[in-house]
Amino acid sequence: GAFEVEYTLATSNQTIEIPINSNYSSYDYIVNWGDGIVETDINTSSSHTYTNAGTYTVKIIGILTKAIAPEILISIY
Repeated sequence: GAFEVEYTLATSNQTIEIPINSNYSSYDYIVNWGDGIVETDINTSSSHTYTNAGTYTVKIIGILTKAIAPEILISIY
């Protein structure tokens, strides 16, 4: 499956986190953070800190059992 979302970060050094649901074990995904950084073979939660404020399109591709669901929200901090 694939998931794409656009985030606008107002300040530098903000972090986006993709949590996982620990009740499930089927995770194998790739994240393109939209700033030139791509992480592959991820099988746990993932986070990324952006150096600059701006608008970024985050693309997530792979197996995300119950990861992208209403009870699992992507966090920005």
